[in-house]
Amino acid sequence: MISPKWFLADEDNSFFDVELNDFVPDKIFDAHMHLGHRSGYTSDTHNDMVANTPEVADMASYRDHLPWILPGRNVTGANVLPSTISGHDREKGIEFAAGEAATDDGSGSSVVVHPAMSADQLRDEIDQFRPVSLKPYHMMAARTDTQQSTIEEYLPEPLVAVAHEAKLPVVVHLVRDKALADEGNQKTIRHYCTTYPDMQLVLAHCARGFNPGHTVRGIGAIAGLDNVFFDTSCACESGSMVAILKTFGHTKMMWGSDFPFCHFHGRCFAIGDFFSWVFDDQLEFGVHTVGDRLGFTFVSHESIRAIKLACGACDMSQEQIEAIFHDNAAQLFARR
Repeated sequence: MISPKWFLADEDNSFFDVELNDFVPDKIFDAHMHLGHRSGYTSDTHNDMVANTPEVADMASYRDHLPWILPGRNVTGANVLPSTISGHDREKGIEFAAGEAATDDGSGSSVVVHPAMSADQLRDEIDQFRPVSLKPYHMMAARTDTQQSTIEEYLPEPLVAVAHEAKLPVVVHLVRDKALADEGNQKTIRHYCTTYPDMQLVLAHCARGFNPGHTVRGIGAIAGLDNVFFDTSCACESGSMVAILKTFGHTKMMWGSDFPFCHFHGRCFAIGDFFSWVFDDQLEFGVHTVGDRLGFTFVSHESIRAIKLACGACDMSQEQIEAIFHDNAAQLFARR
């Protein structure tokens, strides 16, 4: 796999000025970003992806690089997810993220949930780190091909019950081939959300709507659940966002950067009934109409443009757009 480059180009600034500057609100809350050491990413795929990112992604580095993607904007805070999403050095990752979040007014951190941990262990870590969210991840499931994990395999029900007790959001990256269109995922989401109403389930990446068909086909099965939210982190297809806005309304959608992945030049393409990530010079462009200066802009810019298109299609007001970029997440992830 190619290792995406890490740079800011004049073309990125031009793209933002032309496409996004008049749309992006002045005040923003980041619902989904990662801080930690690069060594915290232990899978081959993640190691390749982050090879050119800062060795230590701390709060200072995050703040330094925000103007690349959000020039002139005031990011008031963030939901800080540890980079140790595979479970490697989980405790160190949680401690690092908590320490960095504590240096930033308005930000809070997440506790990475391991499926093998006990409910009491999770309670103890909530007491110790005072998180604003919990973060399970499929890579900690006890199977070889974790991309086919059921939600229960990486987020067991006893840990959902603790989230309910603590009234904490849980940020879930759906897997299985069809994501939200998978009937097993739908069934578990409905069961968890109806049984544990004080747990807020955040379906990351527009319910992993990298292929909008999956979100469009599946979203009706979870309609009406008051404790379901969606973050837009690195989702580049407006169709998923339109489905969310039409089914759940603007109060359930939140902008997220997915730092440091948001700073890669590339995007995710929906192709047929799957999706593919392409970065930098990995793609040989076919027929086009723009001359010789071809190249990708930031993933985050592609994602924000998709939000812009979805908000336009759904006639979102300026106040509703401001809620998507700030108010919804600032309220959900407020320090407790």
